[in-house]
This record gives sequence, C-alpha cells and structure tokens, in this order.
Amino acid sequence: MPADARTDETRFRPTLWPGVPIPVPSVLAGPAFADDQGFLEWRLRELVELPDELCLRGLLDLDVQEADDVLAFVSEHGAITQRWDLDNGSSPALVPPDGKENHLTDVQHYLGVAQRLSRHVVAHLDGSPVHEAWVGLPSPPAIWAPHKVPAPNDARPGLDPEHLAWFRFAMLINDGLRAFHTRVEVPFTSAFAPDTDLYSALCLQLVNLLAEGPAVKRCANEPCGRAFVRQEGRAEHGQHRMSGVLYCSRSCAKAQSERVRRRRKREEQR
Repeated sequence: MPADARTDETRFRPTLWPGVPIPVPSVLAGPAFADDQGFLEWRLRELVELPDELCLRGLLDLDVQEADDVLAFVSEHGAITQRWDLDNGSSPALVPPDGKENHLTDVQHYLGVAQRLSRHVVAHLDGSPVHEAWVGLPSPPAIWAPHKVPAPNDARPGLDPEHLAWFRFAMLINDGLRAFHTRVEVPFTSAFAPDTDLYSALCLQLVNLLAEGPAVKRCANEPCGRAFVRQEGRAEHGQHRMSGVLYCSRSCAKAQSERVRRRRKREEQR
C-alpha cells in the first residue's frame, strides 16, 4: 500500500509492556576522558537525573561524529558502558585496558542508534511514516550486525518499509531496555553502580513517550524548531505544561518575544 494511501486505521501501532510510563532511574555521570587510543576513563562519577526529554532536545542536537561533543555530553548526562557484541566477530577487538571501560567508538555508535530511535518516535507521534526517519542516515555495519537488524536501505520484495522500520526499532530499543526488569532497588550511591547506563535511560524515555502518546510540538522560536512535548523551565512541583505552549523552553519564548519586539519597533520607525 502506498504511504500516502494509509489511514489512521492502517498505521502500525506498537504493543508496549507494561504500557504506562516508568520512572527513569538516575545514571552515573562525571568527567570522561579518552586516551591516545580512544579508550575511555571516568572520574569522580556521581548519580544524576536525566533532564526531561533529553531523548529529544539534547540528543538530537548532538553531533556524534565530534569526539569532544560526545565526551562533554556523556560527562554531563551519564556514562555509556555498553560495548559492541564481540562474540559474533562483528566488532573490532577493542578490549579496554585496566581502568578503562570501553572505547569512544562504542559511545558514538550507541548515541547514534539512540538518535535514530528518537527520530522514529517523533515521526510516529507526528503521524508521519516512520521509515522516513531512517532514510539518508549513515548505517555503519557495526550498528546493525550485532542485532541481526536489516539496514535502513534493505529493500526486499513485498516487505512493507513501515513494518521493516518497526522491526528494526523494536530490536534495537529492546536491547537498550534489557536493564529494566522486575527487581528490588535500593538507593544507589556512587560506590554502587546501578544496572542502567545513559543509553538504557534514553531508551526508557522514548518508550515512555510512546506509552503517553502525546502530540509532538515544534518550537515556534524561529532559529530553534526543536521537537518537544513539555515546555522546559516552567515546571512547578514536577508538573510541566503540555498544552497551550508554543516554545520548548522559557529561553526560547523570551528570545522570540524579543525578536518580535525588535521587528515591531523597526516597522514603527519606518
């Protein structure tokens, strides 16, 4: 069926379990350093809470090809300690030395996967074809092979590109959600690392958005245009405005208001 012939009834709907938002746990964050070979070392880590909608705002703004930007991102928001699956031979043998957890390329690849997952969720909540979120994006084999996931441009006769996109999405995000299972949890300190890392927490934020099913807005601040659900910076007692808002943050609202004021003033002086 052509994409433009789809109706709301024919759109693919994911099945979520448990189907309700789940609190996102804190993750360990702290200064991250890469040695001359690219292996990472973390220092003075402490538990931090992820900003609301980091999976939309901060993640999609990140250039995962810029090593310094990636190091700054994980230093502020949390470590990614996962590594490519070495068992099937699809990953280079980047075995970290003592005191190092993984390689910079591991972090870049997992953040790149998280960006693709985020674009998929935004497209779904926008009511747009989700397969378009994967088109035109680089797909290094190391991202796909460990999960046996078809690459974005894998076109097979009779295979619906929407179903293929959802299959890819489920395989990749479920890998990040493995840390969340029924368990007893006690307050963590930096001396006892939690089971979750930044990648897992970002995946949970995205699944929470799918469970809530909110409308995705686009920030009306002209230079911004970010996708968002709740307005940042006006929360009271943990409640964020979701309706009647035009801007993703107070700073964007202020910037656009000032821009309009200057524009009006110039027109009055003519």
